[in-house]
Amino acid sequence: MNVQATDVKPALFDVNASTAYLGGIGRTQFYALASQGDIRTVKIGRRTFVTRDELDRYIAALGLTHSQAVDAR
Repeated sequence: MNVQATDVKPALFDVNASTAYLGGIGRTQFYALASQGDIRTVKIGRRTFVTRDELDRYIAALGLTHSQAVDAR
């Protein structure tokens, strides 16, 4: 089976992708949520990432689905 790069969903999102996934919140708001412990981050070198599961967990805690979070912008 030949897997195309377009078939693979990323397991980690960088800060820019995370903010977009959360409906377009700003970087400042994202870092505030992370420093408050609302969103758990992963550091690899100097870069900050968030797992898809963590973003979905945060959205679920808000009582929203991912599509509702995106539509809210």
